[in-house]
Amino acid sequence: MIVAVGTAVVRRWSAANGWNDLHLLALTSGALLGHSLAWGPMQARTTGARVGVAVLFAVTVALLGLLARAVRARAVSGPVAVGTCRRAP
Repeated sequence: MIVAVGTAVVRRWSAANGWNDLHLLALTSGALLGHSLAWGPMQARTTGARVGVAVLFAVTVALLGLLARAVRARAVSGPVAVGTCRRAP
């Protein structure tokens, strides 16, 4: 039931005007970080495991931030054709 409702909501959102890659990134980032926050503390039994989970979470957040920056820059400069490479000036 939850999956069906979630699917319907995402389909409705993604059909709206203005939906772009930043929205998709936010949606997937929320799912990934939510999973990490829920799963990590439950599975880590030792201090070392907790530190490892915290480090992986921090790396995930940092990489998602870099990806968001790249997606935002791409949205400003326009789409790139598949198979081509945009070079920095």
